[in-house]
This record gives sequence, C-alpha cells and structure tokens, in this order.
Amino acid sequence: MKKLFKALVVATLAAISCIALVACGAKEYEGSYNYANPYSAEAPDYGVKVVVTVNGDKIEKVAIAESDWTQCSDTWEDKATYLDNEAAFLKAFEGKTVAEVKAYTVTVGEDAENTYTLGVPLTISAEGLDVIEGATQSCGRLILAVQNALKDVK
Repeated sequence: MKKLFKALVVATLAAISCIALVACGAKEYEGSYNYANPYSAEAPDYGVKVVVTVNGDKIEKVAIAESDWTQCSDTWEDKATYLDNEAAFLKAFEGKTVAEVKAYTVTVGEDAENTYTLGVPLTISAEGLDVIEGATQSCGRLILAVQNALKDVK
C-alpha cells in the first residue's frame, strides 16, 4: 500500500511539473499590419503577418507567416537590399523585452486626402533596432505587425 501511495505521489508531482513547464514555456502570438496599396487600387494590398515567440517577457523569435498581402513590390529598387537583410532584422528582435518592442514608434500617414501615404509607415524610432536603410516602409510594417502580436502580452 505504501509503495502504491508513493507511486501515486510521484506520478502526481511529475504531472504537475510537466504542466508547470508547459505553462511557463514559450508562447506564440500572431500579428499583422496591412493597408490598401496607395499606388493602385488594382494592385495587392501591402502588409505582413508575423508569428512572435515569447518566453517570459523576452522575445525568442519573430517569423514571417504566409499571407495574401504584398510585403514588397517587384518594382522597388531597394528590394534586394531589404531581402538580403530581412533575416538579420527579424533576428534583431530576439532577446528584446516585450516592453522594449512596444515602446518603438512607427508613424504612419493618416491623411485620407493623401491616399499615397494613408497607412504607410513614414518614420521609425526604435532604440537598439537597426532599421534597414532604404526600407522604412517594410521595416515599419514588420515592427507594427510585431507590436500588434504583442498587444495583449503583459
């Protein structure tokens, strides 16, 4: 009887430990940012969807998820520069706290009369995050998507 009791206690403690590890482990959050293509109503909308992995209050990983939005157009002259540096930009989020990333600011065009800037990221202020030169809009969309993923994370 004592052996059965001990076995039940050990099994219960093991189950509780597993549950605690899962509850304290990394969690994934999805977020996105998109807006109507300001250059042509017939063209796909610009945007990006991300999956952000958070452990505690630190970001472990940011990955781009599949979506129907255009992340960057084929006619963009700095597209190759952006794509060559995109992985490093995403990796730069790793180790940052949720609060740090939430503190980044991206200003977007808000003038409905000026459809060429409506919703478009115009400036970025992100302490400790190197924005890819010539890629303010793409980097801004990524930052806003990450922030949207983290909006309910405390």
